Amino acid sequence: MPDSNAGVAGDATHETAVANQAPAPAGGPGARKPTDGKPTIGPLQLFISFSLLTISGFGGVLPFAYRMLVEKRQWLDKTEFAELFAIAQMMPGPPILHIAQIVGHRDSGWRGGAAAVLGIMTLPTLLMMVMGLAYHQLGDIAAFRNALAGMSAAAVALIIVMGIKLAIAVPRRVRPWLVVVLAFVLLGLAHVSFFIVMALLLPLSFWFAWKESH
Repeated sequence: MPDSNAGVAGDATHETAVANQAPAPAGGPGARKPTDGKPTIGPLQLFISFSLLTISGFGGVLPFAYRMLVEKRQWLDKTEFAELFAIAQMMPGPPILHIAQIVGHRDSGWRGGAAAVLGIMTLPTLLMMVMGLAYHQLGDIAAFRNALAGMSAAAVALIIVMGIKLAIAVPRRVRPWLVVVLAFVLLGLAHVSFFIVMALLLPLSFWFAWKESH
């Protein structure tokens, strides 16, 4: 008579082996792990999202990027956005391109980074070609120039609002705000070169962070 206990043990061993075969993480190298509590963002979704961002970002993309990444889709929290913005500001080129590349690469590897950057660049390039032709044809019309001036005023308001939101993310301690005030005075009032300000404030910021962690 066959041993029924042996059959049960064999089935249990097979089920345990199947259960232990965890699926490979999707999204390629650099993809966000499901254990992070947030879904992985694919290259196509990144391309579409950043393309829509550029369509709505007339007068300045960064304020709309904050709204999309932090407030609407919650791909970043306000502290993460402030940190990425600080890194992007220290690198040459438009900050929004660096933020898009970092977010895309973090979630879907190099494909996600490339998709996010292409989403930022494709539609604005086409629109700027059209706007350039329109400006060439309509630049002497007063109504057209007045509309551009109104868009500039709206862009200033958007940047001020984003600056306030970023300031909220600054830790409520004296040392970080000391760096903020020094940067404002040196860049905004004294008109010191950006590279000189960074050369002065970066070591000071690192030293402050080291002091607070010890």
